[in-house]
Amino acid sequence: MVQKTGSLDYDGETFSFVLMEDQMMQMRAAMENMQTRLVQAETALVEARATATPTPKTASLVDTRSIGKAPNFSGDHKEWHDWSFQLTAYMGSANARTSLR
Repeated sequence: MVQKTGSLDYDGETFSFVLMEDQMMQMRAAMENMQTRLVQAETALVEARATATPTPKTASLVDTRSIGKAPNFSGDHKEWHDWSFQLTAYMGSANARTSLR
């Protein structure tokens, strides 16, 4: 059955649509913009690393032969907390850079 065309007496909000080709062009432009920003960020990072002054390598503060070896973990869940604490203490005493802050 064919009905008469014309006004549908719709009083709601008007809407529009975007063709798929237009959507694809918008997506492509957004992706190119993201790629450009990524390259700029990477370039800035490389330049920042190149201009940064390297920190001088210092000798170990502690002769690790005097503090022994790090404790071994047995794999037992009950011993995890104690082992973790001991390892953290060992690492902190062996090198100031690895200590927790």
